[in-house]
Amino acid sequence: MIAEPSIDGLIQAIGNGSAYDQLQLPLNPFEWREFAQALQPLNLQVGHVLIERGGTDRVAYLIESGVLSAHIPDGSGRMRLAVLNPGTVAGEGGFLSAQPRSASVITTSAGRVWCLSIHRFEDLALRSPQIALLVAWAFGSVAVRRCNHPTQRLAIT
Repeated sequence: MIAEPSIDGLIQAIGNGSAYDQLQLPLNPFEWREFAQALQPLNLQVGHVLIERGGTDRVAYLIESGVLSAHIPDGSGRMRLAVLNPGTVAGEGGFLSAQPRSASVITTSAGRVWCLSIHRFEDLALRSPQIALLVAWAFGSVAVRRCNHPTQRLAIT
């Protein structure tokens, strides 16, 4: 029997972070186990393009470890909009809105993210609507905090 990957590191990253855009997801241990069924782990190496600007996928990435960087193209190549650290989320804008991605997100420090596709989220909403609602509110809260940030409002991907 193959062991399921543990989300303990993600839970710890979310619980211990202090960034302005920290994901606030108050789940109890049972709810975390239920939510974990919707998540898929992805190990990232430096330089991995996680999100491509203009993409239309609807996947959100909860950051357990490593560092991501959101960029848009400018005259000299690319302009960094934000640094995304463990305990937050990338891709919340496209996930929630079904709009094209506003920026690219690249791994700048190797780590692990947990992927939540819209299809798995919809399945979660059928099984556990209260957990899905908390996740949606948490993603929306991150987007609003990024919108209100004076320099990082364009980093909603």
